[in-house]
Amino acid sequence: EISECLVGSEMCKETVLEQDPRPAYDTDESRAYGVTFSGFDIRFKVHGDVLTVFEVVDIEAAGGYKKVK
Repeated sequence: EISECLVGSEMCKETVLEQDPRPAYDTDESRAYGVTFSGFDIRFKVHGDVLTVFEVVDIEAAGGYKKVK
């Protein structure tokens, strides 16, 4: 459970992603998604039941949050 993990830990990030944070109505396998967690923008794709993280951006180091087009 998310409340039991340490914020910023690898295990906690995995726990958040295991919840499949995509909108329930959107199952487009070609689309990239993102979730903001603990100061990071975690970008991922889902194909079938496999979630693949392809980019992790430190929001502060990147100069703040920027919308992905």
